[in-house]
Amino acid sequence: MQTDYFSQRSANPNNQSAKNFVQQNRGPKTAPPAMYSVPCMNCENLIPINEIDQHTMKCLSVSKSVTAVLKSNRNLDEINFKIQKLRDSIQQLNSKEQKQENKKYLIRADEMCEQIQTIQNTNQIELRKLQDLNQELRTMTESYRGSLAIALYLERLHSLGLQKQTQLEKEIRTPRIDIQKLNNNNNMNNNNQISSNQLNNNYNNYNSVQQSSTYRYQQSSEQNRNSQLPPPSQFQNSPYGRPTIITKFSGSQDRNQLNDMKSEILTKISTSQFDESEANQNDSDLNNSNQYNQQQRIFYSKCLAQKTKLPNTHPSQKIPLCILHKEMLQRKIPNSMWDKFIMDALNNPHQYLDMNKVQNTQGLKNQLRSMTQEHQFKQRIHNI
Repeated sequence: MQTDYFSQRSANPNNQSAKNFVQQNRGPKTAPPAMYSVPCMNCENLIPINEIDQHTMKCLSVSKSVTAVLKSNRNLDEINFKIQKLRDSIQQLNSKEQKQENKKYLIRADEMCEQIQTIQNTNQIELRKLQDLNQELRTMTESYRGSLAIALYLERLHSLGLQKQTQLEKEIRTPRIDIQKLNNNNNMNNNNQISSNQLNNNYNNYNSVQQSSTYRYQQSSEQNRNSQLPPPSQFQNSPYGRPTIITKFSGSQDRNQLNDMKSEILTKISTSQFDESEANQNDSDLNNSNQYNQQQRIFYSKCLAQKTKLPNTHPSQKIPLCILHKEMLQRKIPNSMWDKFIMDALNNPHQYLDMNKVQNTQGLKNQLRSMTQEHQFKQRIHNI
């Protein structure tokens, strides 16, 4: 609409406003500096790049959607959440993009975000689909030459796709915990505890009744015996010896049955407690994995923020972020020294790239491919 509007106004040379517009256009033009914004993972607001560090120190609010993802304790849910946020940013950028070549890349990136999100089942078929998508993303990232924002979005989507592929491979190798079975075990533990308490109460009541009944019977039997027994001299001469009194309240057989039932219940309780301890161990592993992903996310955000300050043709734009993250872990660099480490790495790209191959596009592609494959192979060995 703007093109039509300005073309109609300039077509009439007698129009005074058109003349003024032409005179204004003849003056010097100053293009506003491009400022990129990054979505905050806590409050989900768009923060300018030059205010990221200050916002990170102050932002303590967590949205409901982020809280739901953190409570799910599943890495796949967190990765899908990140892909959805990235997809929203891609759609927003696509609505403002004018170049058809860039719009093609943005539309294809939007479609691939949707395809990666739909992969939920942990089987070999879904894993092969994700591997094909990651292969296509790598080709797009290497072949694109254009806007820096689109290049960052493609690289971020490729990184999230590789994370989801690694998580799927891990879940395929590791048997999943049946949550329903775990809940049933907890309910069984509670029922067994209640049954054990009831058995103990019944057993105590039975013992008290037995003791009182035996005591009363012994008293009455003692009285009858004193009144009916012959003199002691007859017992001494009797060939049968002293008579024995047998009561029907001995209860030895019932006590044995109760002891057997109690031992069986205690065995079930100990087995269920072992299952619960194993589940707690798995929960702790999930928490450690979430902490690692949180650390990796913050490090990647800082790297991307520093890359945006460099020109598109700078050699440091070709350094894979996974290589920097791996070196940071190996050298055990604290969080306070990340900014200095990233700046040193970007200012010295020759430490990570062969500068003779930077001018050669095919040679650089081969080098990046070999570095990425080596990193993925070492990551798989580490997971095993």
